[in-house]
Amino acid sequence: MEDLIGRKVKGFKFDTDLEGVDYNSGMDKHIEEVGVIKRYDKFDETFKVEFENDYWYYPASEIEKHLVYEPKRGDKALFSNDDVGWEKRIFAGEIEGAMHPYLSVAPSYEKEFLNNETFQTRSFRYMKPLPNKTRITKQQIACIFGVDLDNLEIVD
Repeated sequence: MEDLIGRKVKGFKFDTDLEGVDYNSGMDKHIEEVGVIKRYDKFDETFKVEFENDYWYYPASEIEKHLVYEPKRGDKALFSNDDVGWEKRIFAGEIEGAMHPYLSVAPSYEKEFLNNETFQTRSFRYMKPLPNKTRITKQQIACIFGVDLDNLEIVD
């Protein structure tokens, strides 16, 4: 849990019955506001989250669901300028305060990017992580479609 110290997290509402912390109506103003995790309390299983002029404790069991996505240079992510059409690209950096703060590299320039050679970049207004991959077996596919496994052929 200590590995989350220093990470950004959005304030959130939680059930008062959780662990060693109660939700307080004063926390409402921090819902969706980004704060920084400053400390983990093992006894209460809570995290201290500092906001601009305030701090509150949040339950450890809920905190990971609200971490701010912070990709590392070279991570693959989805980028968009209209929050509708998304492109899979490589994260190159972020320019705070910019209208289009997320700098990206097209997959076709991945080799040049990784080798610190010349490559093109493009900036975007929005960025989000790639969705988690779904793993499924051939047997599960056969069951879903009601076919015998011996009669199943999977093609691209």
